[in-house]
Parts: sequence; structure tokens; C-alpha cells
Amino acid sequence: MSVQLSMSVDEAPAVINSLPSAEYEIILTDSSSNVNHLPLHDKSKKIHLDLGFLDLRFLPASCFQEALSLVSVDCFGALLQVIGNSSFAYCRNLERIVLPKSLKVIGDEAFLLCSSLSDIRFEGTKEEWNNIVKGKDWSYGVSALCVQCKDGDVSIEQLYFNEDNYLDGVHPKITSIALPASCAGIASGKAMSLENSSVEEITVAADNENLVAFDNVLYSKKDKKLVACPPEKEKCERRQGSCCVPCRLC
Repeated sequence: MSVQLSMSVDEAPAVINSLPSAEYEIILTDSSSNVNHLPLHDKSKKIHLDLGFLDLRFLPASCFQEALSLVSVDCFGALLQVIGNSSFAYCRNLERIVLPKSLKVIGDEAFLLCSSLSDIRFEGTKEEWNNIVKGKDWSYGVSALCVQCKDGDVSIEQLYFNEDNYLDGVHPKITSIALPASCAGIASGKAMSLENSSVEEITVAADNENLVAFDNVLYSKKDKKLVACPPEKEKCERRQGSCCVPCRLC
């Protein structure tokens, strides 16, 4: 059971620093919009944050970055419109976040590698969620597969491509990926195995000019070199470019 504490934003740094290791629900009660300096990096504390009393319209970039004690943000109030770039990046213990229907923009990498974030809720409708401007890789590395809206769920992006249309990441929970015709390849450093993924099946659009899949292994179409394979296939043919290419690809 968590201990509930109410305090102003100005009081919060000293109070939070003085708290022993435990679980807390912290309610910030004044109208301040400055939440940049909250000491939330001690992972021995578990903190549920309520920002509903603050006049937050814009959450600054990197505001809660690497806040390892942050477990949930259950209220932002009704005024928040923008979550800045990397606002919650690397909050690896963040499990739940409730986003207000007033939200208009989610910045680049806003929840980057929040690997425990399995519960994302939006207080508006699916249509309102789809109208939000979402930055590049805003959800990269979260464990949630969807956003829960008032009238149903909206799937979260599961494949991440860089500006050159190379696959740069895969949602950690999906087991099957279908690469579109536009996919140019696998980004540098991601090749051979889809490390840290749950991928078991790989398919490629027939009109893709760069890649082809056989038995769930990805090859380059031009020179027939091994490009990537699911994690369970790592044990076979690990040296890029020296694999035994199936006859059907020759």
C-alpha cells in the first residue's frame, strides 16, 4: 500500500529526497508549471505522481528523463497540450500513464525505452487520439501494444523505420513482422538477429526490391546475403554473408 503525500512543487525536492525507500502517491497541489527539478532517480522508491492540480500546458523536453523511481502518472489535469521530446525517455520502471484529452502533441522519443510501460490510457476517444501529432519513435521500446481510449483501443506502432526506410526497431512483444515494399533493409547494427525481440515469423512484400524472406530468415535480394533472422535462429549461420542460401533464392 502506498503512502499518500500532498505538497507544493517548491516543497517537493526536499521532501522527496528525505523519504525512505517505500511506495508513495505524491500529489502536487499548487498551480506551478515547473516540474523540471523533481528528484525521481532513486529506484529504491516507487512514486505515483498526480499532476492534476498544476497548470501544465507544456511538458518540457527531457523533463522526467531517467526518472527511475517513477511508477505512474495518473493525472495531468485538463490543460496539457504538449509532451516534449524525450520527456519520459528511459523511465524504465514507469508502468502506467494516463494522458488527458486536451493533448495535441507528443514529441520525438517521448517514452523512449520505457520498457515497463504496459498501460497507456487516453481520456478521449480513438478519433481524438488519432488526431494527436506524434513525433518520431514516441513509443519506441514500450511494452504496451495499444492505447486504451474511452471508446476502445488503438494499436501502437510496431515497426520503426529510420528516415531512409531502414528497419530500426521492432516492438518487443510482437511475434510476426511483415516488411512493406518500401523497406530498404535493416539499419546498421540491427542485422543478423532481431535482438531482444519476440519475432518468430518474417515476411516481405513480393514487390520489395531489396529483401526476400525464406523460412522466416531475411536475405538481400540482390546478392543473396543473410540480413536478419529471428532470435531462435541465431545459433545457425551467424556470419553475415557466408550463409548457405536456399536454392529457391538463387
